[in-house]
Amino acid sequence: MIPPSVTKPWDRVREDAAARDEFAVRLRLEGIFLASPLHLAFLFPAHSDSDVEEILRALKATLEVVFS
Repeated sequence: MIPPSVTKPWDRVREDAAARDEFAVRLRLEGIFLASPLHLAFLFPAHSDSDVEEILRALKATLEVVFS
């Protein structure tokens, strides 16, 4: 059976609720808080270069654990 095509990001987000929720929890353990795993996250001018580096480090570590 061929899975339905993905036409918008929400199609993928709804695919694996367990992975989505684990991703949010593991990000929190890395020090990054998302209000909800379904919400977008934004960077603001108040974020320093080191803040951005920390966010990227946490995202990489979390993605490696959840989706590897």
